[in-house]
Amino acid sequence: MGQAPDRTWRDLLAALAAYLAITLVMFWPVVRHIANCFPSDLGDPPNESWLVAWTVHALTTAPSQLLQGNIYYPHANALIYNDSLLGLLPIATPLYLISGGNAALTYNVLFLLSYIMCGIFTYLLARRLTGSAPGAFLAGIIVAYCPYRMAHVGHLNQLSVQWLLLVLLFWERARTAAGSEGKVKMWPELLGMVVAYALLALCSLYQAAFLATCLVVYLVVYIWQAGELPAQLGWRKRPLSACLHRFAAGLKHVRVFLLGVAAAGVTLTVALLPILLPYLSLQSRVAEVRGRDQVLYFAADVRDFLRMPPSSMLYGWTQSALGVPAGDAVQYLFPGLMALVLARLAWKRGRELPDIRIYRAILVVTAVLALGLQLKILDRLYDIPLPYALLYDHIGLFHSFRDPARFFFIGFVCLALLAAWGVAALDVRMQSWLPRRRRLALVLICLAALAEYWVAPINAPTVAVGNAVPQVYHWLKDQPPDTPVLELPIGQQTVALWDDQAMMTYYATYHWQPIVNGLGGYTPAGYEADATTLNRWPDAASSRLLLSWGVKYVIWHPEWTGRATPPDAAKLPLVVRFADGIQVYAVTRLG
Repeated sequence: MGQAPDRTWRDLLAALAAYLAITLVMFWPVVRHIANCFPSDLGDPPNESWLVAWTVHALTTAPSQLLQGNIYYPHANALIYNDSLLGLLPIATPLYLISGGNAALTYNVLFLLSYIMCGIFTYLLARRLTGSAPGAFLAGIIVAYCPYRMAHVGHLNQLSVQWLLLVLLFWERARTAAGSEGKVKMWPELLGMVVAYALLALCSLYQAAFLATCLVVYLVVYIWQAGELPAQLGWRKRPLSACLHRFAAGLKHVRVFLLGVAAAGVTLTVALLPILLPYLSLQSRVAEVRGRDQVLYFAADVRDFLRMPPSSMLYGWTQSALGVPAGDAVQYLFPGLMALVLARLAWKRGRELPDIRIYRAILVVTAVLALGLQLKILDRLYDIPLPYALLYDHIGLFHSFRDPARFFFIGFVCLALLAAWGVAALDVRMQSWLPRRRRLALVLICLAALAEYWVAPINAPTVAVGNAVPQVYHWLKDQPPDTPVLELPIGQQTVALWDDQAMMTYYATYHWQPIVNGLGGYTPAGYEADATTLNRWPDAASSRLLLSWGVKYVIWHPEWTGRATPPDAAKLPLVVRFADGIQVYAVTRLG
């Protein structure tokens, strides 16, 4: 930890350059078409590009409409049916404006930056805790490119967890400052933590809530370690009294930090309340749509801790070897052999390093909570309730979380930190080696870990941008502002419909008119029933519904509907037909 400042900065810049290089090589298909493609598929990424673009558009034109969105018309607050990704605004705003409103380019840069930022923020955290630059670099690899993240390359909301690492970094800095003489230095660190936590919550309520749970565990272990057992109390004769006395003594020792954390929590809650209240108002709707069955389905199976994605170059075989059926939840939680071996080295040092005990405890807790409500082994549910059920049953916010396995991303962070301590211990043992041989060994360790996480080249399907966007959307842009339209087909009950709606929301970034269509983790009340009615257009019921909403036009997509024209098209008021076959009809009363 006593490195010269210039050496520390050189190490940091070298780590940053390495994460940049790894990311560019690993995701070269995206880099190659960075301005007109999306990673993985044309399902979630185009829709999430709309989320990012809308937040910038609203912020720079009508901030009061930030949560409104221009999808799911006429329902209010369309943004709350997705992770809002508002936490990316500090980066997304200049990217989107400089790119001239290119949603695909903005999305792809944010996608690539998520890996680089996860790597470098983990590096800073691990370097602070362990003092080892090689260990910190390895920790960055484990967190940034872990199989959990590599399995979700098409989900920017799940990738944008870089702020979680920044929260932990400021947390550790504040804890150190609180325990020193210069306690006033704690407050700027806590302010940084509040900002980072707000950005995390605005990207992923999942990880914000899960991190809060883990920080409670952190505090319990930290307080326990700070306390001392009075000499007159014995564990065997009075275990309860001994525990209470030790915990009370620990509270006294860490009271400054606890007060600071409490103040930071209140500040954070007040700051986020205007954004969180609309989300919380939907709790009953979310519970109705998702329910316990989805939570049981998306919870980790014990075997998930042994498998990696099929795209993994080294471990792609684990999926079939473990007998994972098609359609199983995408939970890949195997951290790789290198991370496990190095973490094991650190595990033994828990008695001499209290910080190891803290992150060791959080690792165990996240692994247990990732299992969800009931124990699941090889697709078989056992009637054994697990601790996550307490959170689900007694904390309302957890009703909107269908994927408990995401808890283990924080487990990966803990494993990465333990592995960094393991590298630090290994480095000490190699002090007698020749410097070149020692450096080579450390480089090979990092390369071995990276090899375990390497995946086959990902898909990067291209999309139309700029003038190549279908002419109907250029026409729509030229209509008076706030001209509501319906595009057919509508709905999200099938994969094909889902992808169609995703492209509609992406194209909505070119015209910004309100559209009845939409996409999200769940839908407004009544949306599915309305979609069924609207897909029967043109008929009396659908036209009445559209007129009651004030919708002006219906856009017919032959490619997506599978029909060149609507039924009885000759009787409909055609407004314009484009060369690609897309037609626009005025909404009138039918039947």
